[in-house]
This record gives sequence, C-alpha cells and structure tokens, in this order.
Amino acid sequence: MRRISYFIIGSIFGGVLGGAVVLLFAPGSGDETRTAIKERIVKIIKEFHTAFQERKTELEQELKDLSHS
Repeated sequence: MRRISYFIIGSIFGGVLGGAVVLLFAPGSGDETRTAIKERIVKIIKEFHTAFQERKTELEQELKDLSHS
C-alpha cells in the first residue's frame, strides 16, 4: 500500500512540476498561453458534456427497454 501511495504522490508532483516547466518555456507570451489553456479547457468541458448527454440518453433508452420487457 505504501508503494502505491508513493507512486501516486510522485506522479502528481511530477505532473505539476512538468506543467510548470512547460509553461515557463512556452514559445508564446503569457497572454497567448493563458488564452490557449482557457480555450482547451472550454473544448474539453464541451466534449465531456456532449459525451455525458449521449451516455445519459443511451442509459435512459436501455432503462425504458428493460421496463417494457
């Protein structure tokens, strides 16, 4: 259990550190980088919402089919 905890903590720390290094050495200005990050986050949220709605519709249909059986 201890090894898993160390692995998870190390992964999180490595991800944060790697992200900070990428931001420091990004080719664009701070404003450009922030804008790109915001746009990407909005895109990911929209994709997640779409996938969620599609899955919700599928599950509702399956429930409807099961209740009629």
